[in-house]
Amino acid sequence: ITQEGQFRMLPKRSWVPFTARQLMTPFGFLWDASISMVPTKVTSKIQRIFPSLRVVDAWIEKEGHLRATLAKFFTVASMEPSKDLSMGEAMRWLAEAVAIPVVLL
Repeated sequence: ITQEGQFRMLPKRSWVPFTARQLMTPFGFLWDASISMVPTKVTSKIQRIFPSLRVVDAWIEKEGHLRATLAKFFTVASMEPSKDLSMGEAMRWLAEAVAIPVVLL
């Protein structure tokens, strides 16, 4: 699945554009997104100058993963696998699995 849209990091912040690819399987999912750090209102030429935030969110083999990096080198957020993270990612998989029923087989 490919996605394109707008992402809002905080309630009072501007919307920023993002693109993502998501893989769904019966065993989990992987969401790999690139989120601009420049609001949608700004021209695309300026957006290309600034590094994007890469977010990888996953549930693989019953384990949740979340990591965000800036310019592919600097980790700005990372969650160690835990029961709570895995449960949250499993709920996301289940909520989205209804859109692709074959993964429920």
